[in-house]
Amino acid sequence: MDAWPGRVFRGVVQQIRQAPINVQNVITYNVVIQVSNEDLALFPGMTANVTISVARAAGALRLPKAALRYRPSGGDSKGSAAANAGQMVYVRGEDNNPVPVRISTGISDANFVEVLSGLREGDRVITGNASAGTAKRTNTPIPAPGRRMGF
Repeated sequence: MDAWPGRVFRGVVQQIRQAPINVQNVITYNVVIQVSNEDLALFPGMTANVTISVARAAGALRLPKAALRYRPSGGDSKGSAAANAGQMVYVRGEDNNPVPVRISTGISDANFVEVLSGLREGDRVITGNASAGTAKRTNTPIPAPGRRMGF
């Protein structure tokens, strides 16, 4: 909550209102969340940015979602055939060229997806192309499991 930076309020979803709200072509739904308010820090009508967890994966191998969107330029023939077979990411090969890897995924949030199979910790996954004048960030190592993913 903007009014309480750094403070976390935990609650339980009590109701999802069925009436859509359309603001500038974006549809939202009001959600009522029951939160303990013993110190009276919250007032009626206040709004908050919330994360609603619907699943957790302890020790998950997680992958930036940008890796799922990356496709090499130049019509990589071995990648295009494999890409039609399922979820595909590209890792840096020994010759520094993209190598397609088929993966299966689990739960996800706005930024990351859980990797169930196809990759190992430390694999160098390509998330985008470096352009002239920018730092080269073409591949991202898969971080060690241990951070809990909450979705």
